[in-house]
Amino acid sequence: MYKKRAKTYNRLKFIGQIRSEKEREERREVIENEKYRIKQIAKTVHIGQTVQGKVSEILDRGAVIAFKGLTGFLHISEISYDWVNHPKDFLHVGQELKLKIISKNIDYTGQVSIKLSRKQLLKSRF
Repeated sequence: MYKKRAKTYNRLKFIGQIRSEKEREERREVIENEKYRIKQIAKTVHIGQTVQGKVSEILDRGAVIAFKGLTGFLHISEISYDWVNHPKDFLHVGQELKLKIISKNIDYTGQVSIKLSRKQLLKSRF
């Protein structure tokens, strides 16, 4: 039984690898266009700018925020001045937030990395 599964898996894997040169080129073109679009949008946002975003995913170390066609990362230390055990204690998926862009990086591969802060917009208790 195991050999039959492995053989089927290998056949499916091989079928997935067969693509015409035209399909490969079309896929590359779509990816390049998407990278270009994201770079152009990323050029419109600046460090220190305040943006309105929506929580799209909550992780152990923070949250992924969607805004203006981009995604940014809100680290657990930038959520609040209070102690944050887990981001889900302060955030939930779909929640609208006002955030400040504290870092932006576009590397040579076209990857855009944006770090956000909620804490910098809150009044300090100190």
